[in-house]
Amino acid sequence: MVEALFEIFGELIFQVVFSLLGELFSGAIGAGFRTASKWNPPPIVKATLYLTAGCALCWLSLQIFPHPFAQRPESRMIVLIGTPLGCGLSMGLIKGLRRKNPDGVPFSFYGFFYGVLFALPMALGRFLFAH
Repeated sequence: MVEALFEIFGELIFQVVFSLLGELFSGAIGAGFRTASKWNPPPIVKATLYLTAGCALCWLSLQIFPHPFAQRPESRMIVLIGTPLGCGLSMGLIKGLRRKNPDGVPFSFYGFFYGVLFALPMALGRFLFAH
């Protein structure tokens, strides 16, 4: 029982932290582009970019850690569902904190929906291809 919880939380924490680090990196790059130009892409372009970045991050995580931390099928299913929700909630929380203190977080977090779109390809890719 303890092993299953360790597997689940280990994989969840790994994927959420990896996703948030990727978001910080993409936010830093995006902040540079926003200051260079005043172009604000439409939501469908942002969503596509988040999905693409999530796929790239999935590929990178599979290169670094090709084996899943969660070995049991039920643990892997919990991670598949929990990772996008955890990343979305984290990004939504950071966005809420940023609204209260706009100078405190120098990156652009778009909230829950984009967090889920960013983490879903990584969770799904690791679920399908990590062996």
